[in-house]
Amino acid sequence: MRARALVPTTVALAVVLAIAIPSVASAASAGGPMDVQIWPQDGQTIVISSVELPSGTRLPAVVRIPVVPGSTVEWAGEIVGTDASGDIVAPYKLIDGAGGQYAEFTLTKSLYGQIDSVASTLTLSGTIVSADVDWVQSVSASQTTFSVRVPSGVSEVQITPVPDGKPVANEQGEALYLLPSKTLAAGDKQTVSLSYNTMPPVQSSSALNANAIVIGLVVVLVIAVGALVVILRRRNTA
Repeated sequence: MRARALVPTTVALAVVLAIAIPSVASAASAGGPMDVQIWPQDGQTIVISSVELPSGTRLPAVVRIPVVPGSTVEWAGEIVGTDASGDIVAPYKLIDGAGGQYAEFTLTKSLYGQIDSVASTLTLSGTIVSADVDWVQSVSASQTTFSVRVPSGVSEVQITPVPDGKPVANEQGEALYLLPSKTLAAGDKQTVSLSYNTMPPVQSSSALNANAIVIGLVVVLVIAVGALVVILRRRNTA
């Protein structure tokens, strides 16, 4: 599995970095801000966790990214440019941290490190899909930003904690919900819950009634115009 974090959260993270993190020549990113995106996909809960070192950090540099308890790391490496084909796979070590494990690896070309992991199987009840992700801040971070991506064409989306504002949609119609950022100490936990209905949204009765009224008026107008044409023809032939 290989995935790219969606742009809106990355942009938000960049703003946080610009405001909060000074330029340092560090050998590790334990105190840097982190970005966590949760993706329900192909019956599984995918978690994309990343950290971006501040501009001016000397490479090579070690990064440490928490791993959701019970999840399996499928990919770890460096994000380079905008094309995933240029990303660099990095060998990593799983190390026990505060309350959970983290993946440790070295960045050599980029200031942006990421891991993709499979956290759990989605729960399906009828047409309702749900999942819970228990994030453990196994290494310290100045700030952790959470977001949830949901597929296109779904309805009744519910997310806890409650997202900030309206979601941002991409060209495929997938929606990215940005949750409030957290300042978590090492060992702190944050549960993110999500659910949605795989059935598309149903128009409300008021909307349906409004559409019916518009259609009815159009039909009446067409009939009236047709009748007027007939009357004018009769007058011309009289």
